[in-house]
Amino acid sequence: SLLIKGAPEIIFSKCSNLDVVKELEKVKEFQQKGMRSLAFASIEIPLLDADKDIVSLVNGNKFNYNGFVAIADPIRDDVPAAMKQCTDAGIAVKIVTGDTSLTAIEIARQAGLWKDGDTLEKNHISGAAFSELDDAAAAEAALNIKVMSRARPADKMRLVKLLQQSGQVVSVTGDGTNDAPALNYADVGLAMGTGTAIAKEASDIILLDDSFASVTTAVRWGRSIYLNIQKFIQFQLTINVVALFTALTGPFIGIEF
Repeated sequence: SLLIKGAPEIIFSKCSNLDVVKELEKVKEFQQKGMRSLAFASIEIPLLDADKDIVSLVNGNKFNYNGFVAIADPIRDDVPAAMKQCTDAGIAVKIVTGDTSLTAIEIARQAGLWKDGDTLEKNHISGAAFSELDDAAAAEAALNIKVMSRARPADKMRLVKLLQQSGQVVSVTGDGTNDAPALNYADVGLAMGTGTAIAKEASDIILLDDSFASVTTAVRWGRSIYLNIQKFIQFQLTINVVALFTALTGPFIGIEF
């Protein structure tokens, strides 16, 4: 037997024993709840064909649909508050995922990123649609989108580059091998502690607790240190400029040192 699994819309297109429209509606019901879906199919392969290339077998046969599963992966309780802190601090958060648009947008809504006034036309784009845009149009879209669904590693990498070209400081989070290029190219790469070794090597910071809330803590400390450095330099410049001015003008007005 040859078994395949993957995105429902892809698996459905390779099966002959189901009502695609009806089954898609069932899948969408779960995706709208923020659940990830995975479909399964199988086919009996004759022994004579057992040594053929897998890709040719998959593309050259019609499979028997076996069903699908919906996987609940709820966001952490601390994410909405952390998301609000980021947006209040002027940080534009974008979700780039391989999930479908329905699942991705629902997750963004639960996290507090997707608001009532956001629209699919302006604030969402698929990886395929993003790759078809020229650089000028993609750069404009990159600033407005909040969610990119069905994204591939190349799409995430291109998004990072376009944002940087627009003058943005970009931080990327990721845990998989496919995230490594974007993590490496970003101004700050944040890998998950449970992520792959390649992702960790490509990143600048590793989040040991895998928590988005840790990002806000890092930003808070970073900005605090930056402000302290600014204040120290401002203090030193003020004192030294006054001292230098006094030392230069003092002899001319009769002050002895």
